Amino acid sequence: MINEPKGPYNFPIDDTNEYPAEIVFRQINIAPLTANDLLNFVKEINLAEMNVEGISTERDGLGSSIAVTDIEEKTLTRSIKRTPLEANGDWWVSLYMPQSIPFNDGVAYQNVELGAIGAGIVNSLNTGKNLAQAAMAAVQQSTSGLIDGIVNNANSDGASLAALKVASKANTTVANATSAATRVSLNPNSRTLFNSVPMRNFAFTFKLIPNNPKEVARIKSIIKLFRTAMYPEEIGTDQVAIGYKFPDPFEIKMLYRDQDVFTKILPSYLTNVTTTYNNAGQGFYKDGGFTDVEVTLSFTETRPLNREDIKDNY
Repeated sequence: MINEPKGPYNFPIDDTNEYPAEIVFRQINIAPLTANDLLNFVKEINLAEMNVEGISTERDGLGSSIAVTDIEEKTLTRSIKRTPLEANGDWWVSLYMPQSIPFNDGVAYQNVELGAIGAGIVNSLNTGKNLAQAAMAAVQQSTSGLIDGIVNNANSDGASLAALKVASKANTTVANATSAATRVSLNPNSRTLFNSVPMRNFAFTFKLIPNNPKEVARIKSIIKLFRTAMYPEEIGTDQVAIGYKFPDPFEIKMLYRDQDVFTKILPSYLTNVTTTYNNAGQGFYKDGGFTDVEVTLSFTETRPLNREDIKDNY
């Protein structure tokens, strides 16, 4: 939590009606679990392992409530329901809406090699066999095909593949040499599998041009607020720091006349603040204040999106 004066830090300060589109940044102060909270949680788990039902904890630090139910034979089952985080910081920053705000959605896939047995298992499962039956059928097909390829026709491509399969059990050098000599290669039976959902990242660039020393001071305060909020607080003594306290995430709202626009952004951590002073020239006010500054704020969401989030306009 940052101890700064309450209220909005807006820019421009005056004539805000001329800029009805704005982005509002406000921190979400998350109360961390204390040592007593953790001890109580461990006690609850121990009780749960003794088949006690109905134990619950209130939060996991990122807006999730955790209920512990149906504990048998030391098996801990959790049902997690996310609750929205609400901005509760004492200060917030309102800046004009910049041009061009991209939203990048994407998911990650990976290519895997199933091999002949793996492909056989997939085919058997698709025909209605259970996993054990599918595995057995795939192994039998692979083994019988290997033997048939060698016995039935020693000069066929199947026999060459069978020989290559045997050679591949030795080492890479032998397998490569056999493949080069027979001029065949094993089909890896590659498939594309869903892997994960990456976090979304956002960057906002603001060109701030003060018209007077008052606005210079306001811009300085805004930059200091963001930089302070981004860095962690040290844990330790004046001489030795042994750890860090997490910075708090931000709620980011894009508004036009107080109405939400675009799709929403999940609570996000501030990951970078880039400040470029006097980008347009080396001019200064009489008191040494800069004449323009460009600020880029980079954020990453606290968790990946899912299909339900899209339904909620994230």
